[in-house]
Amino acid sequence: MTRQLFVHIGTHKTGTTSIQALLYRVAARLKRAGTTVPKTGCPTKGLCGHHNIGWLMRGDARAREKYGTLDDLARELKGIRTPRAVISSEDLEYLVEYPEHLRTFEEKIRAAGWEPTYILFLREPAAYAISLYNELLKSGLTIPFEDFVAAVLRDARFQMLGDWTYYLDYDLFLAKWRAAATGAIDIQSYERAKAG
Repeated sequence: MTRQLFVHIGTHKTGTTSIQALLYRVAARLKRAGTTVPKTGCPTKGLCGHHNIGWLMRGDARAREKYGTLDDLARELKGIRTPRAVISSEDLEYLVEYPEHLRTFEEKIRAAGWEPTYILFLREPAAYAISLYNELLKSGLTIPFEDFVAAVLRDARFQMLGDWTYYLDYDLFLAKWRAAATGAIDIQSYERAKAG
């Protein structure tokens, strides 16, 4: 029997940390209701953010094998008895730039007996650009906002620190994701979710 793995991939600045904190707090309740939150890949206490999976796949300096690999996640999923499971990491969003890794991710998930459904929250682009710019300032971005906007308008995305790539042209992101991944994509509005 194929089971369903919900893979929450972001996007950044759409409440992902809040979702990961909630998953951590209600994991036992979710399991009783038939949805398991795997522990593999979560480097931060108090959050079910499965960042290490994406970090290792992309060669991110923050990755540590001790937090769990994709193969470790597949092994954990094989042992899960609930019909549904959920993982969350906005760092998985970056796999859009690594189609071969995204295909490998799906292959290993399916080999473990699970069908992936990707959950993607999208934010109104102008508000997203402002929020993203302010967040990236904390990570070393130094260009003025006008230059950031010019780069986004020119390239339909913004990239920094190697492969940190943020798409503000959602159609382009989805086209690239769908070209590499065959799992269903459940697209949600950040604004509607925030409004309750």
